[in-house]
Amino acid sequence: MLEEDNRKKADEEVGAERERAVEAFMSSKVMEHIKIAFTQEAFLKGFEICMRRIMKKFPNMDLYFLMEKLSD
Repeated sequence: MLEEDNRKKADEEVGAERERAVEAFMSSKVMEHIKIAFTQEAFLKGFEICMRRIMKKFPNMDLYFLMEKLSD
């Protein structure tokens, strides 16, 4: 019984430590950079899909100006 209680207590401590570690990581700069990279990638992918659909619907329209970099 004592061994089972010790095991439960250890499991609870490990679970609490795991939660603290996840919370720390989720609020870290590393996670912020991961979120930013994912958002940028998702936006660009959506833009590419949109461009392909527009080009398919309007094949004679010149939309390449959208791909140019903005000048300062």
